[in-house]
Formats: sequence, C-alpha cells, structure tokens
Amino acid sequence: MIRNLPPLCPEHASLLQTSERFTGPHAEKLLRLGGILHAADECYRCALLRRGVEIPALESLNGEDRNEAEILLWGTGQSSDGYCFDHVRQLALITRAARKGEPTGASLARVNAEAEECPKCLSNRWIHEYLLAGSKLPRTDLFEHLRAIASLKATFPSYPPEKTPRPDCRSLEEYLLKEGRLFLIAPFDASERLFLEPIVSDFERRRKEALENQGKGLFISCPPPYSDEGSSFEVAQRACLESGGKLHYVEGVAMPVKAPKRHEGQIHRAWNCLNEKVVDLMRGGPGRAGLAYLGILLDEPLRARVEREAPRTYGDPVLLGFGASNLTTWDSEESM
Repeated sequence: MIRNLPPLCPEHASLLQTSERFTGPHAEKLLRLGGILHAADECYRCALLRRGVEIPALESLNGEDRNEAEILLWGTGQSSDGYCFDHVRQLALITRAARKGEPTGASLARVNAEAEECPKCLSNRWIHEYLLAGSKLPRTDLFEHLRAIASLKATFPSYPPEKTPRPDCRSLEEYLLKEGRLFLIAPFDASERLFLEPIVSDFERRRKEALENQGKGLFISCPPPYSDEGSSFEVAQRACLESGGKLHYVEGVAMPVKAPKRHEGQIHRAWNCLNEKVVDLMRGGPGRAGLAYLGILLDEPLRARVEREAPRTYGDPVLLGFGASNLTTWDSEESM
C-alpha cells in the first residue's frame, strides 16, 4: 500500500492499480510502480490535480547525509539515489548511531519497508535502476549502442513508449535506426569555405557576446569547449533559418566511432549540413573528426513549426526529446 499518494490523473491511477496487482517478482513490481509514479511527476494532467494540494516543500540534502547513507548501504547492492531525502537522512542517522554504539530504534530493513510504500522513493529507485541498466550497455559501436537502448526501453518495467513518426517504433533510438542516415565528415571545398566563413565568424561573435553578458542574449550556450550540447538545437535552427535553408537542419545522435570510454556515450544534438557534409557550429564549423553523426533532416518540419509558433521556439527540439523522463517526446500534430 503506497502511502501519501499524490493526486493522479485517471490514466496513471489506472496504471498504478494494475501494477499493484502484479504477481511477478517483487523487485519488478517495485519498478513498475516507480515508473508510473515517475511518469505522473512529469504528467501535466497530474500536475493540474496537485494544484492546491499541500505538498511538503522540497528540502536540500547535504553531502554528509548522502555519504553516511552510502556507508550503511555498502555491499547491499543498493544506492542512496533510490531513496527520498527523508529516508536518506534516516539511513544517515542509523550509520551515526551505530558508530557511537547508540540505539536508534531504526534499521535498514525498516527504512527499506517504508521506502517501498513511499512514492518519491519508488520514483527515485526507478530512475536509478534505469540509469544503472543504461550504463552497462555496450558502447563499441553507434548502431549496436542504439539497438541496446531501444531494447532496454522496450523491456524495462513501466518505461513508456515514446511517440515517434512511425507507430511501429517504440523509441526514438529505434526510429533513428530505421529512418536515420550517417552524415559525411569531409573537408569543405573552396566555394563551401567561402560560404561558411562569414557564418562561422558571426556565430562565434554572438556566442562570445552571450558569454560576456553572462549568458544573456542570443545563445544559452557558452563558446567551446564549455558549450552545452543542448544548445546545439538553438544554434542549428538559427543557422538553417538565417541562411535561407542553405544550411540544412539535422537532429540525431553523435558518438565516437571507436569504442568510447564509459562516459562517452551517444550525444543527442542537432547540427547542420551543406552538400551532405556535417556543419557543426558548436565546434567551429566542420564536424568533429572521430564522431559518427546519425540523424534525420528536418528543414520543413522546423519551418512549419516556426511559422506557426514564432521564433520563441528556438532551442526546442523538433523531433528528439531523449531521456527516461520524457513521456511525450514527439507528436505529429503538435510538433510538426
């Protein structure tokens, strides 16, 4: 029985009731429940129901509490990331009391039992387990990595199907594997350089101005090497529209061709292309050597959206909305 359950929309309330009746492995049941509660956290209809409902203010958690909790969990296969702040503090108190030889009236088993009835703990546990599973996927090849992510999303308990232009594709990785193509990284010829040089210079100038103004102005990113890959959408969109479409707009993933290190997985981003060659203004012009750029050209969808919604949409992905928390990443009627 989940305690202190926040208001849920009819869809998530029904899904939660179904998962509560799940008779399979207990660990899987907890993940099913956590995934639905996490989805509810991101749901607009659930958020409307929570308006006016008194919810405890979110408090900060100091690093000492987190460290003490991790000491208690050492060797159990658990992580403090799978608990809410309140239960992390309880774990920390147990560790401190044990160090002093004082009775606490609490135990790891009791905290775990409470966590299994806590909506925030269940949600955090789902996020942690999904990210942990993702960190173990093979990274030797871009296509193999994308296939592994698509498989994980299709089988991980309560991971919601992502909306893509193809109903048969349950995830954006699966869609990219079926519809995306590799874009060429190659030197630009003389005419291409002549066309690109003023564009690259202008974008570099505008990025530096934004940095000097502490991020205020045109770009939300900083100049390389401190650029935020999420800002690549804004940069590539502006380049496409301001060049009159001569620089095509592409969204997709980029990943080292050779086997990357653990932290060098796929990067979800946008770039431009000129005569099928990658133009990566986040990196000063040419595509970065050693990266594979797999994406989908989206000039017309970008124009259609900007014409309908005005330039305030700069920076919002047209197609891609990756991550475990994204539940409605693409919609043929709303996003195109």
